[in-house]
Amino acid sequence: MIRVLNLVMAGFLAGMVLAACTGGPQQAPAQQGPGAQATPSAVAKESWQAEWDKVVAAGRKEGVVSVYAGNWLADVQTALRSKVKDNFGLNLEFTNVSGGAELVVKMEKERTAGLYLADVIGSGLPTTTTLMKPKGMLAPLDPILILPEAKDTRVQLAGRLFLDTEQKYHVPLSAAFDPLVTRNTEMVRDGEIQSFYDLLEPKWKGKIVINDPTNIGGGNRLVTLLLGKLGPDKGRDYFVQLVKQEPLVSRDYRLMSEWLARGKVALGLGVPIGNLMPFKTAGAPVAFVRVKEGGTVSQAGPYGIAMPAGAVPHPNAARVFINWILTKEGETVVSKAASQPAWRLDAPTEGLEDFVPPPGSGVEDEEVAKQHERTREIAKEIFAPLLR
Repeated sequence: MIRVLNLVMAGFLAGMVLAACTGGPQQAPAQQGPGAQATPSAVAKESWQAEWDKVVAAGRKEGVVSVYAGNWLADVQTALRSKVKDNFGLNLEFTNVSGGAELVVKMEKERTAGLYLADVIGSGLPTTTTLMKPKGMLAPLDPILILPEAKDTRVQLAGRLFLDTEQKYHVPLSAAFDPLVTRNTEMVRDGEIQSFYDLLEPKWKGKIVINDPTNIGGGNRLVTLLLGKLGPDKGRDYFVQLVKQEPLVSRDYRLMSEWLARGKVALGLGVPIGNLMPFKTAGAPVAFVRVKEGGTVSQAGPYGIAMPAGAVPHPNAARVFINWILTKEGETVVSKAASQPAWRLDAPTEGLEDFVPPPGSGVEDEEVAKQHERTREIAKEIFAPLLR
């Protein structure tokens, strides 16, 4: 009996030593038989990751992404080229046009000739929704989005990934509160302009530049804003008085910024934040003005993404670029280079605090863009004396 107990004790002690050497009691590995099931989250991850890896590999073979961009800053293009090359080995080729209408004309001519040269469209919301979409020029983006991070609406301004009515054609990359008024600080004192009506003072006659309000852009947003704030009659009367101030009218954002920085004009209306910020950063005497009537919260300038309908020359590379640019990393690159807050709420905003949309802000979507279309017709009538 004693011998039996000794053998049992010896076996028990040996087991204890073995357990200590192996880090504790060991469970038998789960058997992965033919009917074993992976967890739903693992299956989902494996699904998108496998698809992403496949598309990236195919994109690398294509090697190029052709982006047709309206008024994207050179600094934005340079920063994107560098990052996309480093991350994926892809070459970004930008074709630059001066505005939305010009972009539409160019693509229509090419496609009539059987040329399909653009992979991605980079433009403002009015261009895609009011000019391109009605002509069937856009392909839906939602089927080509792979990365969960790119599709996460929880980190998007106002919870909106898309700004078009159908929620599938146009994705913004940047957003900003745009005060719409800018000043040369050597010619206009701080606090001297507190209302749009202050621009009607006689001393500002001939010293204002406005972005062409008959075209898509900041000038047209100003017209839409004030017609809404003041009402159609008071709004129209305001712009009739503004025309009497003989403002310069321009579609060239960079030229408008230069005129303001060099003191050719004292005040600017509808000058985009991204175009003026490089001058401000370089020490030019320019500043943004917040007036009591407010400003607009919108996709900042032309930084939005769409995709042409029909054939594209580099479909996989385009898909890689679109998915990546919608991530936190991608939108941060655009934000820093454009000096405008990202549309994503998780992107950094250091140095851009003045332009971050206030909490709970509404945004300019396609319905507002349609208002812009109507107000452009009104602007053609009112501003006709300056456009002859």
